[in-house]
Amino acid sequence: MTLDQLLKDKREDILEIAAKQGAKNVRVFGLVARGDAGRDSDIDLQRAEEAKRRAEERLKERISTVDASRAEAALQRSIARLKVGQRRRRRRDGPATM
Repeated sequence: MTLDQLLKDKREDILEIAAKQGAKNVRVFGLVARGDAGRDSDIDLQRAEEAKRRAEERLKERISTVDASRAEAALQRSIARLKVGQRRRRRRDGPATM
């Protein structure tokens, strides 16, 4: 099922949930609106950078083993998201020229 078909199929559910949260003008934008969205299109690089920073800070603190494991997992997720974003940017922009 394509993202476009999924949005069409779930449109009413999305609008109902949005209305319950007070949203009145729900719109699709960016890569989804252009039809270029893929599985990794929803990566927010700024949020991934912030998550990486927070996880690194937590790992520097004296925390329990469970908290350290959670911080390490969060750090790995944010690094993976950043790598995907960098690959997408390189594919989109092409190789750097000098």
